Amino acid sequence: MAAAVGVGVGGRECLVLMPPGQPPGDENLARIDVDAVFRRAIEPAVIEAGCTPRRIDRTFPGPVVDASTMWRVLSADILVVDLTTTDPTVTYLLGVRHAARPGATLVLVGNPPGTGLDTGLVDAIRYEVTAGSLTGADADALRGELAVRLRVAAAAPAVDSPVFALLDGYPGVSLTGPVSMAAAQAERDAILAERLRDAAARGPEAVRSTEQEIGHLPAAGRAVLASLVTAYAEVGAWGDVIRVHDQLPSSVADDTEVRRRVAQALAARNGPGDGDAAIALLHRLIEASGGDAASLTALGRAYKERLVAAQREHDVVAAAIWLDEATDAFGRGFERDPGDVYAGVNAINLLVRKGTEEAMARVEQLAPVVTFAALRHGCERSEDYWTLATLLELALLGHDDDLASRVVERLVTVPSEDWMRETTASNISRLAELGGPDERTALLGDLSRRLRPPALAGHAA
Repeated sequence: MAAAVGVGVGGRECLVLMPPGQPPGDENLARIDVDAVFRRAIEPAVIEAGCTPRRIDRTFPGPVVDASTMWRVLSADILVVDLTTTDPTVTYLLGVRHAARPGATLVLVGNPPGTGLDTGLVDAIRYEVTAGSLTGADADALRGELAVRLRVAAAAPAVDSPVFALLDGYPGVSLTGPVSMAAAQAERDAILAERLRDAAARGPEAVRSTEQEIGHLPAAGRAVLASLVTAYAEVGAWGDVIRVHDQLPSSVADDTEVRRRVAQALAARNGPGDGDAAIALLHRLIEASGGDAASLTALGRAYKERLVAAQREHDVVAAAIWLDEATDAFGRGFERDPGDVYAGVNAINLLVRKGTEEAMARVEQLAPVVTFAALRHGCERSEDYWTLATLLELALLGHDDDLASRVVERLVTVPSEDWMRETTASNISRLAELGGPDERTALLGDLSRRLRPPALAGHAA
């Protein structure tokens, strides 16, 4: 089923309906990473239009349309629908919207489109898909046009429903009168899902307290249950993720995103058999999706957990195996979604750890691309120390010394503790140990000294 993502436009609600990821089946469609399209174009367009994206529903398998999603599609002030792939739920919900609301429904279609629906009656926004994703120029084009359309839809939406355009006097659906029990339940589910998102920002106990409001889990709405799993994952309550998953109905437990969260929890908990179970689950998800970026990155995270465990046990052979596997998974995840800075940074860090001539040559190729992705995400303007520290290391690995100098100037001004700056300074010193021209070694030494806390600077001299 489709994923529904809610964002506010000028105080209004906007939903984005699109398939959950790379759809299996058709050979061409399996290469279209719709998650990357959302992250690189749709989400930035909403932000550009002055909005803050927020997830209000989750992805669910099967033909049944979740009541909460149905209610949101009917009541949303603005709806964005991506028809690039043959997802029947997306197509069905677009039909529901067109039958109920006259305007403020924006349709996207990628080229080559994978949908059998003729969108000739709809003024669709078209975008180019190249090698399963978006080039930088195509992402910018889609983002720009969508941002303009969003502003227009928020201010004065025109009639864009073919049904309303065809039938004069067609009344549509009124949502202002009494609602059914199903609609009331859908509204309650949406409120609970929002409360869970807020609770996740406060920590595990807040999420557990909100869980008590849900009541009997198997009877709760799917959007609420998926949000509960996500909230526990976001606060690192891995045991709770697995506990909740064991109580879910199969319609939710078998959802791709939920299963990915469970794999993450198993890998992080790392009890007897957990690591093997996590890796096996992620391999099944990757096989089913044709290799989606999110599952590949999650697989890299699971392999990295095995690497850490092997190093802790001083198992050199196993550590070498898990290092190779984690590097490959993160690298493939970044290739599928070049906007995933997390995957790119991890791939580079692991390649540096390998330290072979081939690995360092790959670092030279990846570092500028990952740095560009980080800059597109606004990392240089961040007030978070670790975000800036990561960008600094990327700049140095990519030999962008001007950027590195600018980032250091910001690093010494943002709030941080001595151990944080010492960690970054030590990482830079290790880069200097890799060798290179004398002037570059001198630059790295200077940057390291500027970052190192005064109390520790003497020990590094």
